[in-house]
Amino acid sequence: TENVQEEEEEVLSQKLIELSTEGQKRPVTTPTSSQEENSRKKRICLSKVVDIKQPSNQITSYLETMDEMFHHTMVSSMIPRSDLQAIIEYKHQMKVIQLNLQRWTRYYEVGVEEQLWSIEVKEKLSIKTSDEKQYAIYIQQYLDELDQQFEHLQQQLNSDKKNLSQLTDNIERQLDEFIQNYRLVPYTMKSDYQLARFDYEYQDQLLERQFLQLQPTDQQIEFSKNLYKFYYEYQTAKKELIELKHRIQCNYPTQQSVTQALSMLSRTISTTVVNPNFYHQEIDQDEKKLQDCLNNFMMKSIQEAEKKISQCRLLFQKQEQLSQSILTSSLVDILYRRYEL
Repeated sequence: TENVQEEEEEVLSQKLIELSTEGQKRPVTTPTSSQEENSRKKRICLSKVVDIKQPSNQITSYLETMDEMFHHTMVSSMIPRSDLQAIIEYKHQMKVIQLNLQRWTRYYEVGVEEQLWSIEVKEKLSIKTSDEKQYAIYIQQYLDELDQQFEHLQQQLNSDKKNLSQLTDNIERQLDEFIQNYRLVPYTMKSDYQLARFDYEYQDQLLERQFLQLQPTDQQIEFSKNLYKFYYEYQTAKKELIELKHRIQCNYPTQQSVTQALSMLSRTISTTVVNPNFYHQEIDQDEKKLQDCLNNFMMKSIQEAEKKISQCRLLFQKQEQLSQSILTSSLVDILYRRYEL
C-alpha cells in the first residue's frame, strides 16, 4: 500500500545514513520550541566591553560544553561557580583581544610599508571610507581601542581576584590552560586562517607587481590570466579526487551518491508486501545491497573525477606550450613562482 511504501522509503533512508556514517545514528527529529528556548537560556553572554563579533551558535554551544566539563573538574574548589565563570570570561576575552592585536598589527605594518591591505581590513573599513590612504589611520585607532579594552579587562580581573582568596596560583594555572587549550581553540583557528590568507594575498600581490613592472603587452597579460585559470582548474580537479578517495576511506559518501543510491533503491521497493514484519525483515537483508549500491556510485564519481583531471591537464599543457612563443622567460618565471604559493 501507499503507507507501507512511504514507511519503507523512510527506513531505507535511515539505513543508508547509518551505513554512510559507520553506524552512527543521526536524530531524525527536530528540537521542540521549548527545547530551543531552554538552549537559548543556557547560553553565556560575553561581555559587551570587547568589540568582537558574537560567536555563532555552534561556537556558543562548544563553549558551554567546555565550561560545563571544566566546572565538573573543579567541584572540590571553594570558589563559587559564578565567580569562577567571571574569571574565565575576563581571561578569555583578553586572549581574544591579543589575537586581534597580533593580526591587525600585521595588517598595519604591511599596509604602511607596501600599501597592500587584507580582505578583512577592506571589509571592516568599507563602511567608513573608500580611500585606502585612510586605512592606516583607522587601523591605528582600532589598535588603540583594543589596547584600552585590554587594560579595562585587566583592571576588572585584578579587582575580582583581590576578593577571591581561594584563587590559588595552581587554580589560576588550570584556568589558563583550560582557556588556551580548549576555549580559545575556534578563535585561534579563525585568526590563524585569516593570517595565512593574508600572507598568501601579500605574496601574490607582490608577484603581480613584479609582473607588471616588466611592462607586458595586453596580449601577454590576457594570456597569463588564461594560463593561470587553466592551472587553477587543473589543481582544483586533483584536490577533488583526493577528497573523494578520502571520503571512501572514511565511509563518508558525497550527498550526490547518497541521493542516487536512495533513488535507485526506492524504485526497487516491492509494493505487494502488506505485513510490516516481513517488510522489515526484507529491509534488513538488503543492507549489503544498499552499501554496494552506494559504493558503485562513489566509484563512478572517482572515474569521472579522474577523467576531469586528464582533460584539465591536457588543456593546461597546451597553454604551456603556447606560452613559449608569447611570454618571455622572466614573465614565465613569475607565473611559476605564483603557482608555488
